[in-house]
Amino acid sequence: MSTCTIEKPCIFVTSAGRTATRFISELIELAIPDCYSDQEPDVWRLDSVIIDFKKNYPQFARKIRDFGLLNMTLGKLTPLGNPRGLSAARQMGKISESKASKLLFNFRNQFLSGLEHSVYAECNLQIVGLIDIIPKVFPNSKTVFIIRDGRDWVRSSSNGYFAPYSIGDPVRFFPGSRASAKRCVGDPFSDRWESFTRFQKLCWYWRKHTQYALETLSKNSNSKIIKYETLFDKSRHLEEMTSLLQYLTSFPNGTKLNFKYDGELKTAKFHESRKNTFPKWKDWPQQKIDQYQEICGDVMGQLEYGREPEWQTKLK
Repeated sequence: MSTCTIEKPCIFVTSAGRTATRFISELIELAIPDCYSDQEPDVWRLDSVIIDFKKNYPQFARKIRDFGLLNMTLGKLTPLGNPRGLSAARQMGKISESKASKLLFNFRNQFLSGLEHSVYAECNLQIVGLIDIIPKVFPNSKTVFIIRDGRDWVRSSSNGYFAPYSIGDPVRFFPGSRASAKRCVGDPFSDRWESFTRFQKLCWYWRKHTQYALETLSKNSNSKIIKYETLFDKSRHLEEMTSLLQYLTSFPNGTKLNFKYDGELKTAKFHESRKNTFPKWKDWPQQKIDQYQEICGDVMGQLEYGREPEWQTKLK
């Protein structure tokens, strides 16, 4: 057994964000006995701090207890002092697999070593760049990447107060903590990054996260991609959630966990966009349609999005 591996059965669900990972975290904890499940386990969400601090204080206190005051404060200020920065470094080609594996091990080992629960689950957009690293540190794990239609993702992100590249982006002051085309070696949009609007940067963000995930999923034999739109089809709620749980509870070492879910969370909603000012793609001006298609069109087509006749007409 490697000194840099964690053998506990672990579940990882990641995405580019805006894909209901909080819901999935709640689902896993409800359905799987003796499972510790959390969304972004060592992250302070700025909206929760500023807007709902009193309500969320018990959660903040627990995170400090579980992951340490240093990790929850000063560790967030350095490029490689947190999973988000590590994920960005992997996406930008700034760190090797071996070094990234050691850092990921250090981020989670102390907490998981003392965890009494038999299973650990983490639903976290902060690890989207670590899909290929996860099995090196957690050999007995299952990973799911949730992909959402980029047009809807850009709209949802644009309607958030603290979205990437916005004036309220909490990590924009920390060099290396947010990937950009300018920092990614060989990126086709690196020379134009400084002239990009926030909309174009969000399009690029979706493209980069999705493209990198697709490339790294093949390096993790116990991972799969699931479409957000399929997973949250209201007419098939119980079937889709059961299928997800069946996959997540069957581990590489042969362990199969029991689970029970009868649709208790069907009407639950978490972290809805706080604004609703950015329109749906059907109401985008032609300029935004052209910009989106230029940046995301090839990746979107690979995933079989954008086949609607109305979208195809707009492209012409």
